[in-house]
Amino acid sequence: MRLALAAAVLFSLAHPSAHADVALDRTRLIYPASEKEVGFRVRNEGAQPSLVQVWVDSGDKGQTPDESEAPFLVTPPVVRVDAQNGQRFRLRHTGAALPKDRESAFWLNVLEVPSSSPNEDGGNRLHIVFRSRIKLFFRPDGLDGRVDQAPAMLIWRAVPAGGGAGWELECENPSAYHISFSEVAWSVGGESKSLPPTDMLAPRGRVRIPLPSTGPSRPQGTVHFSVINDYGGRSEFSAPLKP
Repeated sequence: MRLALAAAVLFSLAHPSAHADVALDRTRLIYPASEKEVGFRVRNEGAQPSLVQVWVDSGDKGQTPDESEAPFLVTPPVVRVDAQNGQRFRLRHTGAALPKDRESAFWLNVLEVPSSSPNEDGGNRLHIVFRSRIKLFFRPDGLDGRVDQAPAMLIWRAVPAGGGAGWELECENPSAYHISFSEVAWSVGGESKSLPPTDMLAPRGRVRIPLPSTGPSRPQGTVHFSVINDYGGRSEFSAPLKP
């Protein structure tokens, strides 16, 4: 069964638009370092039972449960969830060393294998495997600042693009928290332009986003951006470009 579910991980990546019956009770999971374990639930909203496997990976979505080296254990790792029923899982940090001055990011995977039933004509039937994957943040105690204040600490600058052609928007995160972006836009002279999406910025990290053609002079203006907070909602911010 373990081999079958592991193979299903790779199969599930080919069906990102499929509809899953098993759903998590949240869109991200925060693990305070002071907690011995963190609980979460899934619910099967379908009409048939499903086999569910849960594990944590370090960022490689093609990684199978047996290949993952993420320092977390999930109980139960595999379980049947009946139709219109839920299941509670417990997530425990193994105690492996992680940075104490910033968050660490991982991914929680929920793999759903729907139950089989024969076709009326006795022929073969294709069964699609479904997989959900949400961010998991391991948060040490006593970090500098507050997580809700971290987006306002971002530093935005216009910097020359690689190769010397055009400009890029550089965002620096001096905080100890990960920033998950929803949207980023740049406005100048009363005109706002949406910028290419960027997913997540690590603590003490930087990311660059291409800017539209602006000529040889350094761009000015304001950055408007929204981030996903701990509760899965969106928070809006604005910041001027620094020199």
